[in-house]
Amino acid sequence: MKKILFTSAVAVAIAVVGAACTTVNTNDGAREAKYKMLPACYEPVIKHEPKKVSGTSNISCLFGVFTWGADHFADRTALGGQNAFCKTSVEIAKDAAVYNACDAAKCDVLLASKYVVTVNDYFVFKKVECKVTGYPGKETGIEKRAFECPKCAKK
Repeated sequence: MKKILFTSAVAVAIAVVGAACTTVNTNDGAREAKYKMLPACYEPVIKHEPKKVSGTSNISCLFGVFTWGADHFADRTALGGQNAFCKTSVEIAKDAAVYNACDAAKCDVLLASKYVVTVNDYFVFKKVECKVTGYPGKETGIEKRAFECPKCAKK
């Protein structure tokens, strides 16, 4: 009887952990700002504004795995070789802060962004506060580079 009870408890625990809430992002999912459908000779045209904007985010993390505190995240904010999967709580807080700043400024990208991250680590529980500042930019289209690459120079 104890063996059956233990086995069912383990099965329930696996089902709870395996069926946790997940978020599926249906955006472009690009890790970089490169557009795969266009040749590398094209780049986005970004119109910037001279006023600085800022955004903040607070994230709580339990055991380094379970995070909560932010509902929206910015795409294509991977800097310095971040992995698109298995993001740390600091990277999640940065993504949420960038989203909040872009949403407040009604822009597509933050230029010259600067992050201030405060981490309170209690071994099994972590609180991360992130503030980002930068200049808002709007993507207005794409343009061809001025013969910087061999493919463009041939055409």
